[in-house]
Amino acid sequence: MAFADVEKSRQAAFRASSDTISEAARTPNDAASRRHKYLLAKGYETENLMPSLRSIAPAFFAAREIKWWRSPASGDAGRSKAPTRNMASSQVACVNALLPLAEQPQTLAQLLAQLDSDVVGVEPIEYSCYGTKLSSAVEFEWVGLTASLEGEGVTTRGAKVTSADALVVGRVRGGGQRAYLMEWKYLERYSGKDKGAGQKGKTRRARYQSLFAGDDSPFDQAVPMEELLFDPFYQLMRMLLLGARMVRERELGVSDYRVVAVCPEGNLAYRNGITSDALARRFRSAATVEDIMRGVLREPKRFQLVSPRVLFDRVTNGPTGWREYVEARYGW
Repeated sequence: MAFADVEKSRQAAFRASSDTISEAARTPNDAASRRHKYLLAKGYETENLMPSLRSIAPAFFAAREIKWWRSPASGDAGRSKAPTRNMASSQVACVNALLPLAEQPQTLAQLLAQLDSDVVGVEPIEYSCYGTKLSSAVEFEWVGLTASLEGEGVTTRGAKVTSADALVVGRVRGGGQRAYLMEWKYLERYSGKDKGAGQKGKTRRARYQSLFAGDDSPFDQAVPMEELLFDPFYQLMRMLLLGARMVRERELGVSDYRVVAVCPEGNLAYRNGITSDALARRFRSAATVEDIMRGVLREPKRFQLVSPRVLFDRVTNGPTGWREYVEARYGW
């Protein structure tokens, strides 16, 4: 059975059996969620979140004007201040995994230490948003403090803009602060569509080429940007350019950055999906997305691909019920 089908079945079983899901949420009255049992009943979308987050997460997103991922294919309403009812959503998985740690800097530091032995602590992310001062140890759909990578006026977090699914700022040995920009995946897989084609491709090249070729670019200039214009490489390229800009502008005081793709071990379609034929030819011995990304970077350590299970492996503390919930729901 394909990984996506296995995980949809896992979410369907959780919907049917978990005491965190109400009877009304698990007994929908529309055809889509009767047919796809990993969808919650309409009107019960917040039950896609860990119980302790069901008021916190919508308020957290609203204060920052972050868009929830929603899909007509899931029968989601076009506009809502609640998450999708699709229980296999990667955005929801990311929020369930990390938002409970927003006031747990020691736990977040343990988590980052799985990625980087230099980490000795976590710095609060403090800034003003629409006139309100905000502070959290973790942020979501981060586009930048003043403008997105796409320029002034393109700043909507979580929609049609380069945004890190999650951001944590670590304090490292020897001083300094390092940004960890996370791209969180669950069931995603990509077909190899050329993002450089047509008028949209022309716009993309105009937006990112100067950043890609800049003096502080993380990319080895022996590899042209055109070869990376295929997801997931296109997404990861933009995350790395966002990290480079954070350092250049000393955004949030960071002096270094890493991009981390978080993806389950079983999602081989993502992990091994070399969707760019040009990159496959260039790196003939590469077997994974991580192999390719490390091959195109001046400093390979700037990119890691890790599973949620490994990320949480040695985390020994955390809020009540958090670890039990993500283990029961996702198997991490």
